[in-house]
Amino acid sequence: MVEAKGKKQSLAIDSNYLFDLAAGQEWAHDLRELLAERHWSVEVPPTVVQELAFKLKTGTASEKQLARTALERLRNAWGFLPFDLKPVGHGITETFVRELMAGGLLPEDEWNDGQIIAETALRDVPLLLTSDKHLLDIPHDQLASRLIRFDLPSVLVIHPKGVLKILRGCLRDR
Repeated sequence: MVEAKGKKQSLAIDSNYLFDLAAGQEWAHDLRELLAERHWSVEVPPTVVQELAFKLKTGTASEKQLARTALERLRNAWGFLPFDLKPVGHGITETFVRELMAGGLLPEDEWNDGQIIAETALRDVPLLLTSDKHLLDIPHDQLASRLIRFDLPSVLVIHPKGVLKILRGCLRDR
């Protein structure tokens, strides 16, 4: 995770990481602080924002509170950057998700997971942080081949705690 000269490093996050932040998980805040110190751009795919809005309306009382906290703190308090896609990108994501499901890489009821991968790739963000087992269980080589088939950049799906461990290791090596 070495920063290329002149290009700010970026990663995308899934809603579960935002819920961890909203719940006050210490490790999640440690990661956010390390990313900010290293000037990483933390990007939020449109489907993640939609998931938060959905939980705000339909979730349990606890989920509603976490979603509200995440939406309120997303930009200003945490410095994360929600993004949108050009209209053509929405069509690409739908076809891509159908490909993942047809290949058995995602269950039929995990549509949003596929959308988040496609949106991250369309944004040309190389890392997607998630603790979602469905996403983490997709073999990287199979995901990479699907992305190549759609002429999309590679996306590495990684658990946020894995990134935290790497960043802490880099600090020790200084």
